[in-house]
Amino acid sequence: MYHGHKGSSSIGLVGPTVFELGADDRFIVAKQHPALDPGATKYDRAITNYFVVTRTSSLVFRDRKQGVVGPLTASEFERMAKNLKLPPFSVRFDDLD
Repeated sequence: MYHGHKGSSSIGLVGPTVFELGADDRFIVAKQHPALDPGATKYDRAITNYFVVTRTSSLVFRDRKQGVVGPLTASEFERMAKNLKLPPFSVRFDDLD
């Protein structure tokens, strides 16, 4: 999620439902269970998608969206994590996993 100037707006780069995050100065990593309904009140816990978001200072949504890789499988993510030295997952939302 991107928060606009002074927190006045937000843009979702990874859809619901993110349940684990990690970050460093280059990347944000996310684990997500896909939503089963438009309101994201139900999600499929049997599926875990992985996303890698390259940090950018661009305010253009298209630029930000181009920096998102995913959904990835666990093995695809592990390969990227090793090659790019991605940050570990450090925040977990236990009520969503």
